[in-house]
Amino acid sequence: MEPEQRRPAVRAPALSLVLGLMAALLPKCPLCLVAYLPVLGVTVGAAGALISMLRPVGLAMAALSLGFILVRRLRTPQRTT
Repeated sequence: MEPEQRRPAVRAPALSLVLGLMAALLPKCPLCLVAYLPVLGVTVGAAGALISMLRPVGLAMAALSLGFILVRRLRTPQRTT
């Protein structure tokens, strides 16, 4: 594809920023999770259900980030010098 025909990747920086902010705001350790729960108004009983959902969310975020990097890498033309 010629450089004149390519569309600029407008959403790429915004998507990277959103994924980075999500990764920064998600609790990464049990103590961080305990600190977030009262701020969000979650009781101890509901915390048990939330804890079981954190691992799949983390894995999904990692898979999305890796997929985004791979798609971006595959879409960029290889430069030959």
